[in-house]
Amino acid sequence: AGLWRRVRSTPDGFVPRRVIASRGFLAAGLIGGAVFAGYYGVLFRAPSLIEQATGGGPLVAGVFLVPAAACSVLTARLVGTLTDRFAGWQ
Repeated sequence: AGLWRRVRSTPDGFVPRRVIASRGFLAAGLIGGAVFAGYYGVLFRAPSLIEQATGGGPLVAGVFLVPAAACSVLTARLVGTLTDRFAGWQ
């Protein structure tokens, strides 16, 4: 909402009005916000849930989260490669 308001007062500012008005900008922003919120929810809640379930400490929770971190690194590399091949969405 703040960005929209700023663009209305300064249409040729840092984020041009045509970017905000483009089709898909709102949907992309909502999806990005949801992914970001989910990421932080897991980042803060998952270790405490693992500690409670296993009775271990932070080290045990970290060891359980290593496979998820490795998968995210590999997935990011794969998605980067795929977006280079399929540039039609841009």
